[in-house]
Amino acid sequence: VPGYKTYVDDGDGTGKIYWNIADEAQLTGGTYTMNVYLVDRAGNESYHTITFTAKSTIPEVIAWFPREDYVNYVDKVGAVVLDNSGTGIDTAATTITLEGPPGVLSGQEVWQGDTVYLVLDTVLPAEDAYNGTYKTTVNAVSNDGSKGTYSDLFVYDTRPPWVVERYPAEGDTVSSSPDSVWVKVNDNASPINTSLTTLKLYTDDGVEISGSVSYDATDGILYFWLSSPLTVGGTYMMVAHLVDMAGNVAEDTSYFMYTPGAEVPYAVEEFPADNDTVTEVLRRVWVRVANTDMDTSGIEYVIRNETDTIPGTPSAKGDTLIYTFSQPLPNDGSGDGEYTWRVNLISLDGSPYSVEYTFFYQVDEVCTLVLDSVWGAEYELSGDTFVTIDTMLIFSFTTDSGAHYTAILGGEMIPGEADTAGKFDIQVPLEVGEPINLMVWAQDDAGNFSDTLEYLMLRKRPEFEVKVPKPARGDSAVFTIVSPKSGRAELKLYNLAGEFVWKTTINLSPGRENYARWFLENIDGVDVTNGVYILLVDVRYDDGTREERTRYLVPVRK
Repeated sequence: VPGYKTYVDDGDGTGKIYWNIADEAQLTGGTYTMNVYLVDRAGNESYHTITFTAKSTIPEVIAWFPREDYVNYVDKVGAVVLDNSGTGIDTAATTITLEGPPGVLSGQEVWQGDTVYLVLDTVLPAEDAYNGTYKTTVNAVSNDGSKGTYSDLFVYDTRPPWVVERYPAEGDTVSSSPDSVWVKVNDNASPINTSLTTLKLYTDDGVEISGSVSYDATDGILYFWLSSPLTVGGTYMMVAHLVDMAGNVAEDTSYFMYTPGAEVPYAVEEFPADNDTVTEVLRRVWVRVANTDMDTSGIEYVIRNETDTIPGTPSAKGDTLIYTFSQPLPNDGSGDGEYTWRVNLISLDGSPYSVEYTFFYQVDEVCTLVLDSVWGAEYELSGDTFVTIDTMLIFSFTTDSGAHYTAILGGEMIPGEADTAGKFDIQVPLEVGEPINLMVWAQDDAGNFSDTLEYLMLRKRPEFEVKVPKPARGDSAVFTIVSPKSGRAELKLYNLAGEFVWKTTINLSPGRENYARWFLENIDGVDVTNGVYILLVDVRYDDGTREERTRYLVPVRK
């Protein structure tokens, strides 16, 4: 930053060093760094770096007039000037100029609030010599002397677009129906405004022909695409309504003759109609046709979402072509989508014609609900009855995405909502000997109800069972006891000589596996040797009953 250094001695062993910023310099905003190098008279030195952020003091232009890039009328230009110094804009020193094809234009500078205008002495004339690119320049000055220069471009264009070529050409005669008619447009300096520009086709008695419009900006061609071939000979009128981005408007009208050599085939009526939305189950599509060889005509295909071809059988009855689906389209929402079907027509003179139709299928009359799986210990299934020894079963269902479900479990209502994949679970706690009933149904967003699924669960008393490892290896052995009731089990181990080795006692929980671990040591903590040992199991239940003592052989192989 241009400037110069000064030093002030405070007289008490301290002082100040100043960097005085030159008058012509401006802080444009951002991060600044001061580098300070100090040396005292004894030769000691030090370096210091000080970083700070400063706001720009330079005034800015934040908006321009005219706002559009292309215009066809200009009586003034302007700019909104923003002061960044806090001292205000120096309106006397700030200037605005306009320069274009005729040179620098004269006018009066006028301020309205923070906006400066150059009001032209004369409105720009609608003459070719004045058409072209203009540049507005603002030299903005704040009261503290901060300055900024800004400019903006716009195109002044008063020449309306015009048609330089047509198809069919003016006065031409065509003997076959075109797929499209078009006009080629010269848009001068301003591009075509495609949202306002149209091209239409009419019969000689004023009936508008159905079709769509597109614009090829590369070649400057405006197309009108016919929805179906022309069927009647006569005079046709093309009307082009042309609008450019500057707002210039032009109309172009031209005529051509259509005289078909033979009657042209065409569709009289189709079902579903083009772009229709079907909300009931669909079993077939059909089209009534005229002037076609019915022996060789047919519906070529029906395709869903551009990929899935719908199987079916084509047929003809009178003047109607029919395509009957092998299966009706689904009624559960899985067949929803966009369908395209193509009809091939052969004229009586053998000329081929074809037309495509599109319809949208939205039919959901069913809410699905299926049982995916049941989680729990081993269970028996008899019809819709589940018999298990587990304390809980978890039922997993699938329904429509986001559907609401209702479960009634043992008389208690459990409402809920499936996730986006249509999944939800119901947990069923079970007590021995107490059957419980589960009923589940769902309702989708369309209000359709699913079938009701119903199940009966019964937790039976498990059989008494003892599982021993054969053989016991490593550093321990685990004995597993399945008990039908709560109680206590005493386990004792003996060697084949009848000598006592080890014992333990565990609490038994009904309907599940209970574990006892033996670390392959005797009662004194000494490792046992390989061999065969005898396990005695005594079980006494909390209700006072007991199991008959059982014996098991436990081989040990370390």
